[in-house]
Amino acid sequence: MSDINDKKIAFIKSDIDRRLESINQQLESIEKRFDRLEDKSDRLHWLIIVAAMLALFFNKIA
Repeated sequence: MSDINDKKIAFIKSDIDRRLESINQQLESIEKRFDRLEDKSDRLHWLIIVAAMLALFFNKIA
């Protein structure tokens, strides 16, 4: 009986390990996407600043 319980426990542990590994992989994927989104956001921020500066510059010329 103890052998059956040990097998059940081992199966449950391996199942939990597989699920945790899957969750970790998903979290890493989300972190990578968030980092790329942050980079795009930073570029957009600087693009808006440069566009505003160019608009002010050309407005003074005209």
